[in-house]
Formats: sequence, structure tokens, C-alpha cells
Amino acid sequence: MSPPPLQETILAKQAKKLAAELSELSFQQALALKDAAFTGMTKAQAREFDRRRDRISELCTLLGKVK
Repeated sequence: MSPPPLQETILAKQAKKLAAELSELSFQQALALKDAAFTGMTKAQAREFDRRRDRISELCTLLGKVK
């Protein structure tokens, strides 16, 4: 069996990196929601939450295109 083409290898590495970023952002979102339940969110924290939410959406779209 021959190794996968270089392009597929690069795509696999990119997908793994994107998935790791998605996992980290999701973890941060969960922590932010947990903390917000007890202390609320400042405007800066809400902006960061929204920024992460937008990036999570981008990552899901990108990863949805990986074969």
C-alpha cells in the first residue's frame, strides 16, 4: 500500500490542528458559561465569548468540508 498523497497528508494535519483549536475554544466557552452563571459577564468577557463563538462557527464550517 502506498502512502497517501502529500496533499491529503497536509489536509489531515490541518484538520487535526483545527479540531484541536475547536476543542480548546469549546472548553473555554464552557468555563465562561459556568463562571457567568455565578458572577455574570463583563462587557469584555462577553466580547471574548462572542469572538470564540464566531471562531467555533468558522471551524465547524471548515471541518465540515474535510473529506
